[in-house]
Amino acid sequence: MDKVTQYASDVERKLTRINHTMSKGVSKLSMNDLIKQARQGNSVKHAIKKGIKSTDKANPSDAEAREFLAQMNRLVDLEVKQMDLTIQSKPQFDKLHCSGFVRRHLEKSEGKGSCLDMANVLIERSAPDLLPELQALQWKEYNKFHEMLAYYSGSAGGEELVDDERD
Repeated sequence: MDKVTQYASDVERKLTRINHTMSKGVSKLSMNDLIKQARQGNSVKHAIKKGIKSTDKANPSDAEAREFLAQMNRLVDLEVKQMDLTIQSKPQFDKLHCSGFVRRHLEKSEGKGSCLDMANVLIERSAPDLLPELQALQWKEYNKFHEMLAYYSGSAGGEELVDDERD
């Protein structure tokens, strides 16, 4: 359980860093900064995948599952904040001609593992009574992601910056 918690903490730390950079204002970010942000997002996804793999060995107690769900709640709040900042930043991304880059990056990450996938396995295994709370978090994340994806649909510019081989 310690490994899973560590990966979730890594995700929380990385999302906090991304949100801090984005909250400074996209107008201050260069194209290279945006590419760095996308790579940091990939790093978050990588940590999530490692966390999902490590759930096989974890068998949390009821109290640990509740604590982990609280951590997942914080992670979803950070993800929703990041998505809100991305939606608010679209006019600036349009000016930088990179909205297509953002759209393409979003399309590539759709369905590729959420921090809640870690929690799903653990909660089903140890505290099924927490599933309704987890499902509410999943819907919150899902709805915000698809709102953001719809907001960027049809955006163009910067698609060539998405490196299909690295992601």
